[in-house]
Amino acid sequence: MRSSLSVIVLILLSAALGAATCIGIALAAARWSPIGPPLRGIVARERGPLWDASTVSGRGIQRWHITRQLRYSLPLAAPMRLKAPHWLPFPEGDTRSYMSEMEAVGAGWPLICLHAENIFDIMNFSPTARVWRNGYVIEHGSTVQPFTAIVVPLGPVWKGLIVNTLVFSAGWLAFMVVVGMIRAHVRRCRGCCTRCGYDLRGSAGARCPECGGRIRSQERGHHRIGEEQSATSQSQSPP
Repeated sequence: MRSSLSVIVLILLSAALGAATCIGIALAAARWSPIGPPLRGIVARERGPLWDASTVSGRGIQRWHITRQLRYSLPLAAPMRLKAPHWLPFPEGDTRSYMSEMEAVGAGWPLICLHAENIFDIMNFSPTARVWRNGYVIEHGSTVQPFTAIVVPLGPVWKGLIVNTLVFSAGWLAFMVVVGMIRAHVRRCRGCCTRCGYDLRGSAGARCPECGGRIRSQERGHHRIGEEQSATSQSQSPP
């Protein structure tokens, strides 16, 4: 029963550490990760309108800036077709009524797990129109140039959040298991209980007098070796 409880506690602890690591890496990437040069092209949802888009990315961060492609504008010469990520919010229905431009940021590693977006209408543009949703703005940046604001995304991308948490939880679990095995081996070699570290040299019972854990035969062999070495050192010591 106690062993099962220890396993459950270990799994829960590794899950908590994995979630904290996942969110911490995403927040750090959004704040400090450098970004590369922009790529420009067009993006579109299935059965949706075309959007002029530019995107920049870095280690653990992606930023997108899209504008509605006007019907009367001339198309770009052989525009690059960019693949929009699943977390990038696109408006539904008639986009002419309430949206002309959007900037979005996503952060996380190995998958994007947090996002924030800024949607506003160019026709009704004002300095207060750039209001970020699902994000904390550290620096607003320019109102006319994209990718200048420093924003920490806080909106969850559930697929990335679950996958990243599982990846980091597995890493933490493996780390704690290896550390526990090394600690148990060191305690066994010193003639101590592998569970609580109590000195078992001279103990004749089948269980540890400190924690009540069962003493294995291999551990008892190390206890005897430790007792013999202790007796030998005492006999060789000068009176």
